[in-house]
Amino acid sequence: MLDEERLTGEVKWSTYTRYLQAVGNWWWAVIISIALVMEQAATVGNSLMLGYWSEARINGFSQGDYMAVYAGK
Repeated sequence: MLDEERLTGEVKWSTYTRYLQAVGNWWWAVIISIALVMEQAATVGNSLMLGYWSEARINGFSQGDYMAVYAGK
Protein backbone atom coordinates (compact mmCIF):
# COMPACT_ATOMS: atom_id res chain seq x y z
CA MET A 1 0.00 0.00 0.00
CA LEU A 2 1.32 3.42 -0.88
CA ASP A 3 0.93 6.49 1.27
CA GLU A 4 -1.06 9.24 -0.35
CA GLU A 5 0.62 12.54 -0.97
CA ARG A 6 -0.46 15.41 1.17
CA LEU A 7 0.22 19.01 0.35
CA THR A 8 1.06 21.32 3.21
CA GLY A 9 1.40 25.06 3.39
CA GLU A 10 -0.94 27.95 2.94
CA VAL A 11 -4.04 28.42 0.85
CA LYS A 12 -3.47 30.79 -2.05
CA TRP A 13 -5.59 33.92 -2.38
CA SER A 14 -6.67 32.76 -5.81
CA THR A 15 -8.48 29.88 -4.10
CA TYR A 16 -10.47 32.27 -1.92
CA THR A 17 -11.22 34.39 -4.99
CA ARG A 18 -12.60 31.37 -6.83
CA TYR A 19 -14.80 30.49 -3.84
CA LEU A 20 -16.22 34.02 -3.82
CA GLN A 21 -16.82 33.89 -7.56
CA ALA A 22 -18.65 30.58 -7.15
CA VAL A 23 -21.03 32.23 -4.67
CA GLY A 24 -22.15 34.59 -7.42
CA ASN A 25 -22.88 38.00 -6.00
CA TRP A 26 -20.26 39.05 -3.43
CA TRP A 27 -23.03 40.35 -1.14
CA TRP A 28 -23.97 36.73 -0.41
CA ALA A 29 -20.47 36.13 0.92
CA VAL A 30 -20.81 39.18 3.18
CA ILE A 31 -24.26 38.12 4.41
CA ILE A 32 -23.11 34.56 5.09
CA SER A 33 -20.01 35.80 6.93
CA ILE A 34 -22.09 38.11 9.12
CA ALA A 35 -24.54 35.29 9.86
CA LEU A 36 -21.70 32.97 10.87
CA VAL A 37 -20.18 35.59 13.19
CA MET A 38 -23.60 36.25 14.78
CA GLU A 39 -24.16 32.51 15.27
CA GLN A 40 -20.80 32.15 16.99
CA ALA A 41 -21.47 35.16 19.21
CA ALA A 42 -24.84 33.66 20.22
CA THR A 43 -23.18 30.37 21.10
CA VAL A 44 -20.56 32.08 23.27
CA GLY A 45 -23.22 34.29 24.87
CA ASN A 46 -25.32 31.23 25.63
CA SER A 47 -22.40 29.52 27.37
CA LEU A 48 -21.59 32.64 29.37
CA MET A 49 -25.21 33.07 30.47
CA LEU A 50 -25.40 29.45 31.62
CA GLY A 51 -22.19 29.96 33.59
CA TYR A 52 -23.53 33.07 35.30
CA TRP A 53 -26.83 31.33 35.98
CA SER A 54 -25.25 28.20 37.47
CA GLU A 55 -23.11 30.29 39.84
CA ALA A 56 -25.79 32.96 40.50
CA ARG A 57 -23.14 35.61 39.80
CA ILE A 58 -25.45 38.50 38.90
CA ASN A 59 -26.54 40.24 42.07
CA GLY A 60 -30.26 40.92 42.30
CA PHE A 61 -31.25 38.38 39.62
CA SER A 62 -33.91 35.86 40.58
CA GLN A 63 -34.35 32.49 38.86
CA GLY A 64 -37.13 34.05 36.78
CA ASP A 65 -34.77 36.81 35.60
CA TYR A 66 -32.15 34.26 34.52
CA MET A 67 -34.81 32.23 32.72
CA ALA A 68 -36.15 35.31 30.93
CA VAL A 69 -32.69 36.35 29.68
CA TYR A 70 -31.86 32.79 28.63
CA ALA A 71 -35.20 32.36 26.81
CA GLY A 72 -34.74 35.70 25.09
CA LYS A 73 -31.53 34.59 23.45
